[in-house]
Amino acid sequence: MCWLHVGLTTGGMIGASDRRTVGSLVPVLEEICGVADAAGRFIPVLCHGGPISEPANLEEALRLVPRLNGFVGASSIERLPTESAIVDRIARFRAVSQERSLADELIKERRWEAAQEGAG
Repeated sequence: MCWLHVGLTTGGMIGASDRRTVGSLVPVLEEICGVADAAGRFIPVLCHGGPISEPANLEEALRLVPRLNGFVGASSIERLPTESAIVDRIARFRAVSQERSLADELIKERRWEAAQEGAG
């Protein structure tokens, strides 16, 4: 098996800032596949990293280099989904806090108005 690491995974909050595209990897992917084929026996070639960080990127890589046999996921499977899930969860908790603060302010305002009406 050949596992082709094409660079640090891009995307997310701490991902690499490498701006290569999946299309720009085609020559090196094809070259490695050719070397694997020249070995005289079938060697599966898997890709990993770089701009291949989302399922759509893998689909593109497999379409552009049909000889690729698959993908090895790391950050794209554990870090990226975790980052987005945590950010979403924090936003949801903040929204509850903000709604609560707004509700508290409305209650205080209504009590003030009621007190003013009773005093007048």
